[in-house]
Amino acid sequence: MEYCAASLVVVSLFVYAVLFCIECGATLFMAEPELLGSESAVRSYINPAWETTNVFLVTAFISLIAFFPGAFPLWSRALIVPFLVFLVVMGARIIGMLRIFYAAKSGRVMRLFLFISSFAAPVVFAAGIMPFFLAGATPADGSWWLLAPGFAMIAFASTVFLSSSFFAYAERPSHPSARLNFLLRFALIFFLSAAFVLVFVLENAAPHIMAGISTALTAFGLLAVIDLVISLARNGRYFGLRLLLALALFATLFFGIAFSQLPYLIYPAATIFTAFTDPASAGIMLGAAAVAAVFLVPALALLYYLSLHKKREYK
Repeated sequence: MEYCAASLVVVSLFVYAVLFCIECGATLFMAEPELLGSESAVRSYINPAWETTNVFLVTAFISLIAFFPGAFPLWSRALIVPFLVFLVVMGARIIGMLRIFYAAKSGRVMRLFLFISSFAAPVVFAAGIMPFFLAGATPADGSWWLLAPGFAMIAFASTVFLSSSFFAYAERPSHPSARLNFLLRFALIFFLSAAFVLVFVLENAAPHIMAGISTALTAFGLLAVIDLVISLARNGRYFGLRLLLALALFATLFFGIAFSQLPYLIYPAATIFTAFTDPASAGIMLGAAAVAAVFLVPALALLYYLSLHKKREYK
């Protein structure tokens, strides 16, 4: 039961991370619309869908608090400042989103403001919060200064990688520009380099992760080789396959780290067993989550499908 509850938190965070990276990376194509040829794919996706992304973050945090109340006093006190900084950056980003998508006019300065705040948001979240859960590290600890830059780099690289793969697939230009092909290849190489740096950082600052991540790294390496071959062999083709490979690479790294951390929730202070709620309450909450997923998942899938294909219907 403890592992089921932890899996609910991890899967919710994974979905949030993917959607958040796509959403934040969309500002790159808004700042440079000639990369795709137009902003139609970006606006078709963002307008109805961007407000639903935070549902998964809320689900993750509510599940974390509800299933593991014993850990709440630890991380709530330690992460007050990182959460505050994240909320400030998110507030700035929302102001930019509202201005650009709902105001009559938006200048280049506002687009730059949105671009900076959007890319800062996943960086702040990953660098400020993840080191504490993985190593119990705060800015007062030496290991934090090694972990935070590693997670900041992978968050930035993931935003570029996932968003470029997604919007290239959404637009699917018949004759992709040289700049778009360069961006897709650069994003892949940047992500792989950031992943290599992160694994090196984890090996030195959170060595308990490495015992369980070896299988994930093997799969990650195989997927990376396939993606590199496709990216270099075919000039601007297979956008759907490249998106699937991008998601698979990110998922392999994300779940590899997350499940290698278990049974620790906060290393080394709390595990999923010591912080778990009573089994009766957990069973009720897991059952409710399963019933809710039956209705929620198809509805959200339909929303994102319609958002993605809206542009193509009127092309």
